[in-house]
Amino acid sequence: MNIERATLLLEQSRYEMAEVELRKALAESPHEGYAYALLGLCLNYQQRYQEATQAAETAISLTPDLPFPHYILGYILCDRNQLEAAEKSVYAAIRLNPYQAAYFALLARCHYNRKQWQNTLDAAIQGLAIDSEHVECLNYRALSLSQLGQGDEAIQAVADAISLSPEDASSYASSGWILLSHGKSPDKALTYFREALRLNPNMEWARQGVVEALKAKNPIYRILLRYFLWSSRLNHITRWVFAIGLYFAVRFMLVGLHQVGLKPLVIIVAIVYLLFVIFTWIADPFFTLLLRLNKFGRLALSEAEIQQSNWWGACFGIALLSLGVWIFTNSISPLIGAIVFGLLLIPTAATFNCQEGWMRQGMTIYTISLATVGSLAIILSLVSKELWIIPLAMFLPLTIISSWVATLLTGIKAKK
Repeated sequence: MNIERATLLLEQSRYEMAEVELRKALAESPHEGYAYALLGLCLNYQQRYQEATQAAETAISLTPDLPFPHYILGYILCDRNQLEAAEKSVYAAIRLNPYQAAYFALLARCHYNRKQWQNTLDAAIQGLAIDSEHVECLNYRALSLSQLGQGDEAIQAVADAISLSPEDASSYASSGWILLSHGKSPDKALTYFREALRLNPNMEWARQGVVEALKAKNPIYRILLRYFLWSSRLNHITRWVFAIGLYFAVRFMLVGLHQVGLKPLVIIVAIVYLLFVIFTWIADPFFTLLLRLNKFGRLALSEAEIQQSNWWGACFGIALLSLGVWIFTNSISPLIGAIVFGLLLIPTAATFNCQEGWMRQGMTIYTISLATVGSLAIILSLVSKELWIIPLAMFLPLTIISSWVATLLTGIKAKK
């Protein structure tokens, strides 16, 4: 009876009350593996990951031949970003019961989070072979098709998911992201994201979609967003290879153009590449800052995004103000101020792109250190004609390196 009540409470997202019922059930039957598995799921929803994992492992030790506890452990480990271990648990559940579409949906989710798009598609198709109307499998089929570049098929697949389950918020969110990924109407994507939030006001993925769709109304950001979403399909190593390869490709092109005497073209290519690199770092916070002027946009922003726009906007404003002062006074100090705060835009933006935890803390320390060195150059320029050169000479290369540091840190997903 307690387990039945706990199951109902879990469906209603009343996790604390469900935990009470499950602990009562376990007090009466301390060797009930199914109850321990449900308790693990309940604790996981409360983000008590260590306790959740222990409960699921206890369930497996009590009932090793029951597939459900293996599935729950895989679900918890997937939420904790321990994806390889999660896959092993899901495979164990599938071996014990290969006829549950939900198990293949979780396997698809693990593959998707590891950016294994073909494996995601294969797992989703296996789940749909068991239950052709399983909404989660339909969504992962659509998302994997999108990541594999089959946009039209992806849009049709997610439309099928919506028609089968019009009250499923994740299908609307998936549809919105697929539309943005393939350069379709941001207004239509925004409609899907709003519907997802109507059905599930706490869906972070849909909230992020609203923010991106609002920014994508600007044609410049729309182009950059397609690049951002394309690069997000790459795994961490491939992204590094692309970034380094692009740098050397441009460098070799510049050398070649210079050797054949096309110096004007060398300048154009160098400026285009430099602007591309700068815009990939500052476009997102710049358009987020512009959303602060939009009534609906302000409501859609998270606390972290507001904080990012505050710090980034402060650096941007000081840089512009310093540049204006330099134009009117021709003094060296405001020019250095414009350079310092202008270059600080990149590490400031990168700091908030890092996942919360030691990655963001590390990037924060790096950015504060850069700001300290840059401020020292400004202060010394007020009292000396030469001493400011030393901290500025340190600041410039460290700022360039900050983009590489940020690329490394943003690619790390912390395990919970």
